[in-house]
Amino acid sequence: MSNYNYIRFSDAEKPFVTNFVGVDKGQYLKPPKGYKLYSRAFIMEQTKEYFVKKNPYELAKELGLVLRESNESDMDAIKELENKAFDPIAGLIDEQAKGIIYVLEKNGVIVGKVNLDINERFAYLDRVCIANTQRGFGYGTILEELFLWLANEKQSKKKYMWVVETNTNAHKFHQKFGFTMSNKCSWIFIKE
Repeated sequence: MSNYNYIRFSDAEKPFVTNFVGVDKGQYLKPPKGYKLYSRAFIMEQTKEYFVKKNPYELAKELGLVLRESNESDMDAIKELENKAFDPIAGLIDEQAKGIIYVLEKNGVIVGKVNLDINERFAYLDRVCIANTQRGFGYGTILEELFLWLANEKQSKKKYMWVVETNTNAHKFHQKFGFTMSNKCSWIFIKE
């Protein structure tokens, strides 16, 4: 990833990322000289209540999975999963992500993961991914419900995530859990 040069502008500051410039999604932002627009990402915020019906740990167990916090020995498998699931530049979007990484294991192999940063002020979901061969079995739902379960336990006032503009499958998926697209966007430029 160090081969990419990028500049990021945003109108919504995540609690752990700084130096953003305000830009509204309806505005056109001219790329700086020598750069081109790579993509835009929008904040999705939970605006409708969604009730988690079952403890996500129990749900995972019923599907033959283990849901747990990651540990140091998981990092290579997590990186491999992310490299297969995400565009190489996607890592630049949230390279300063904080929080706890949770993993889903099936037969000792990590098949899904999510970063969660949750406290009383906010709950932030980041970099959720499921192995390509494991999609469509409800594993993403387990991770999303884990996020909401833990956020509700902490009584987080705001629940949100960034979603790339062109990832319409993610938009639809998160909408099932009461999330809607906001007008806050981030512009990602790459060196021409």
